[in-house]
Amino acid sequence: MLASGAAARATSSTRLNEHSSRSHAVLSVELSLADPKSEGASGKLRPKLTFVDLAGSERPKRAGTEGKVRQEGIQINLSLFHLNHVLHALGTRAAHVPYNGSSLTKVLAGRLGGAAQTLTLMLACASPAEPNAVETLSTLYTVSRARTI
Repeated sequence: MLASGAAARATSSTRLNEHSSRSHAVLSVELSLADPKSEGASGKLRPKLTFVDLAGSERPKRAGTEGKVRQEGIQINLSLFHLNHVLHALGTRAAHVPYNGSSLTKVLAGRLGGAAQTLTLMLACASPAEPNAVETLSTLYTVSRARTI
């Protein structure tokens, strides 16, 4: 499943990355397990595993993108902006969580702040190179916000 999803993912070459992701990827797997505490066939647990690979943020001018690829980058950055707003709202226990900001946050709403018990593992790609400092700080900022949930 992972290989077929990765094969269908859109990539494009930019000045910064030869195989730049042009979209986020979300894979959800639902399992059906027998509940050991319950008798009979009706006692089933249905855990869901959700894997999310976020496309990285990039400044269009620095990436040297134009046309469709530039618009994709702008949409990626916008969805990451909305994700940060959701993470902040969840971390501060705000009365309103703005899930409707983007398709990404709508898809992740039930996994981030729903009634489900959630365990999150986040891997962040960061670069020690000075030219990538802005992107690295942005990534670390997002990870920091996610830790507050």
